[in-house]
Amino acid sequence: GAAITDDHVFVNQLANIPCIDIIDCDPSSQNPFVEYWHTTYDTMANIDKQSLKAVGETLLKVIYSE
Repeated sequence: GAAITDDHVFVNQLANIPCIDIIDCDPSSQNPFVEYWHTTYDTMANIDKQSLKAVGETLLKVIYSE
């Protein structure tokens, strides 16, 4: 997708804390981010449990493999 400068890049550069963003987006859309992203509706109720599970399993695999 298109490159963005995320707000977390400064945490990484200034505090030297490694981080990664996992963002739900549709690069084929005019607005690739979901409509509630970074709004007051960006709550746990809008997070798909299966997606959260997949992210958690992926992170565990990376942590224990690297």
